[in-house]
Amino acid sequence: MRTSATDVRLKRVEQYETSAAECETLAQMAGDSAMQTKYKRLAAHYRHLAAGFRKALAIHGAALVSLTLH
Repeated sequence: MRTSATDVRLKRVEQYETSAAECETLAQMAGDSAMQTKYKRLAAHYRHLAAGFRKALAIHGAALVSLTLH
């Protein structure tokens, strides 16, 4: 079974979202506010990466559809 580039990218999005959720959990469990802030920032960064990948996949998919319709 061959894995497509889109499948690999979707897997990356899932990894970023999982990492974000883990960082949010760690932020809630952190004892001091400095660590909470660091984990919250890291979670936000992972969410940003996931959103960027999703947007790129949507654009890429739309471009492929428009190419095949002509």
